[in-house]
Amino acid sequence: MLFCKLKSISLGLIAIMMVVACDSNPTGTENTTTDYAVVRGKVDQSSAAKLAKSADGSTVAYLAEVQADGSMKLASRDSVTVNADGTFELETQATNDEYLVVVVDNGQDQKKSTVNKPPHGERPVYTKPVNDESTEESNTWMQVIAEGKTEAVTYSDIDMLIDSDVAAQIKAGNVSSADIAMQIETSNESRKQILVDDFEATTTAQLDATVTAQANAQADLDEALYSANSEAEIQAALQAQWAAYVQAYEDAGVDASMYAKAEQAAVASGEHEMSASGQANAQARFELKQRTRMRLANMLQASVAAGFEALDADTVQINSATQAGLNLQADLNAAQSTQEITAAFQTYHDSIIAGLSTSFGLESNLISSIDAGINGTTGLKATLSSSLSITTSTQAIINAYLTFYNGIRTLVETTLSAHSQAEIDATVKICILANLMVS
Repeated sequence: MLFCKLKSISLGLIAIMMVVACDSNPTGTENTTTDYAVVRGKVDQSSAAKLAKSADGSTVAYLAEVQADGSMKLASRDSVTVNADGTFELETQATNDEYLVVVVDNGQDQKKSTVNKPPHGERPVYTKPVNDESTEESNTWMQVIAEGKTEAVTYSDIDMLIDSDVAAQIKAGNVSSADIAMQIETSNESRKQILVDDFEATTTAQLDATVTAQANAQADLDEALYSANSEAEIQAALQAQWAAYVQAYEDAGVDASMYAKAEQAAVASGEHEMSASGQANAQARFELKQRTRMRLANMLQASVAAGFEALDADTVQINSATQAGLNLQADLNAAQSTQEITAAFQTYHDSIIAGLSTSFGLESNLISSIDAGINGTTGLKATLSSSLSITTSTQAIINAYLTFYNGIRTLVETTLSAHSQAEIDATVKICILANLMVS
């Protein structure tokens, strides 16, 4: 299988690396060799991720260029011995067009980390710390390169989906890099179709702008993680990436609520393809589901709060909606089962609908009526669930969600017919986002 080939470099190349290994340059110095650019990295020194030492206690690092067939070719000036603190520095003359990965090898074990910023000029570029997570992300990226799908799947897409838990599932053989790449590609295609064609709310150029912004955020994350010296700094870097992901859509002029609606249908489409492949076990599917829901929750926080602002809600209500979003993220992060993910979104729904009822004051019964029409036994959500249970294609999934969204709009317009269009639009937005099908 291609995946198996991508997980290891040839023994001949490893032998070459071991022969030419030399001491690394001090990592605190700037590159003074104008012909070479510098790539800096470090091996994750946590007990779970630390790379085992070879018999002589040495571990080497080198830079490799990923070829079109997924194989690797030496791209650094030479290999270097990893310092005692796990750091290393590599020199390269690689061009901006090449796909580069750092490889750390001791002759027995090998890990990788992708270079997400073209190395050029005097300022070094950085890779995220080398561990199992960075390795499985790189393996998946190499799979995408080998399949010629770098326009459909970006490294940032992969990084947002693969965390340490998902990486452990890949390493254990419970899900493959190929299936993860397939899920991402399907989700991306569905999201683009909904935003550009169905909603007609976004242009291809706008989506391209978000890809560029997210790639820059990825490079910033890599450097921040390289420099992090505490768990607090690591978490701050990861939160900054989530925020940059959301900001990329805002800066490109993509409406956050439109994106959130498209994201839910896109996620469902990707998961349908994963289930159809039959290759991922239950635990792997749960870990992937948790990651996709975290991304969705980050989009919900900003867009729902904006809906309350459009209703001229007071500061307390807006802050309450924002806090509900933060609580959702915390609950999702702590979830240990699909049932707990569902419960987290139900709690979020209850908080948002309660706030919406407060905004309508004496007419809160109207919101209760709308919510019953959505969540009742024969409501819109039941119809959506029924449609999704029998669907056999991603297009049918997209159609089911579009019908759901349109049904909510019709229900709100009918119930709030005496209210202004601005109030109707804001209520439609909030009701859809509070009732996304996420289980």
